[in-house]
Amino acid sequence: VSRLAMANPGISFTLVSDGRQMLMADASQGSLLDSRLARLSKILGRDFAENALALSHERESVRLTGFAALPTYNRGTSAEQYLFVNNRPVRDRLLLGAVKGAYQDVLAHDRHPVVALFLDIPADEVDV
Repeated sequence: VSRLAMANPGISFTLVSDGRQMLMADASQGSLLDSRLARLSKILGRDFAENALALSHERESVRLTGFAALPTYNRGTSAEQYLFVNNRPVRDRLLLGAVKGAYQDVLAHDRHPVVALFLDIPADEVDV
């Protein structure tokens, strides 16, 4: 549910389990980048938002947006690497390898960057 909430900042999400509220995220307003950062801050914490750099790049029909944390904000596992293709959460070795390669000169071998990246590709070019 957290990953779906990250990908859809314009939609409110509430998750209750055994009477306990696990997630409460109101719909965000504003530009897509600003609303995504607000939602990511709600889910990943304020520290992520304070240490994240906005990314936005487009080439041909592919667009990459999102946030990548500074190298000083890292983790011992890759659990906080969030990747989305056309707003759907994915775990793809090629994309994760690209993230690891981008940070390889600035992170120790046993550390992992924290990222939330959104790749928009024409649907007919995605191999499900």
